[in-house]
Amino acid sequence: MTQSRHSVWLSSRVFSDLGPALWRGSGQRLTSATQVECVERLGSSHGKFLRQSHREDGNHDKVIAVLRQNKFTAYVSPVKTGSVVAEKKADTQATVPIVNLAKLLSVELQAPMLAVSVHDDDYLLLGAYVSGQEVTDYSSDRDHRVADKSSPAGKAEKLCAVFDATHAVETVAAILNSTTYGLAHEHHQALVDALGLSDFAVAQGFRYLEEQSDVEGPSAEASEWRKIT
Repeated sequence: MTQSRHSVWLSSRVFSDLGPALWRGSGQRLTSATQVECVERLGSSHGKFLRQSHREDGNHDKVIAVLRQNKFTAYVSPVKTGSVVAEKKADTQATVPIVNLAKLLSVELQAPMLAVSVHDDDYLLLGAYVSGQEVTDYSSDRDHRVADKSSPAGKAEKLCAVFDATHAVETVAAILNSTTYGLAHEHHQALVDALGLSDFAVAQGFRYLEEQSDVEGPSAEASEWRKIT
């Protein structure tokens, strides 16, 4: 099977009350701020709406179909350089649910995934997956054990190769190596900008989106996302 170019990100935001989200990207991306994001990338930069195609819309539908078939409860963002998924069970500080979802989606959708988790806005954790295999992982907490012992530059090369952003290797390496970000979501935002990912992934999570709803219905922010049950 050929790899899809529609990216998906998985992302979760874990403060005391926030959780994960998922992205599926244009060909190979996955991030989380306790989010999993899946996005299919078509080569545009962060913050800009990409040209949309029937193919991209179709891949967005596939993300929703896989979530339903596997009985996940999640929010899926509108298509914007791909799709972001915030999944209920991944909305904790445990990494296993978000990693398992990222691996599943990378196989079922034949697209790269980036799982990102932000813990209490202190630490940024992420993992990139292709065809069910982890390509690289990263933690801004230097005491947190990671599987990939590569340097920040080495991790940046892998991330940029997966997400078609080879022009940004030096920038991504500097972001991964930086200790100057005051809040983890700022660190995440910088990475999203450099890799050209969807800004729907930053500072979002399942419970956060749930809490945007009240007796009168979802807020304007939450109403942009589609809930899958």
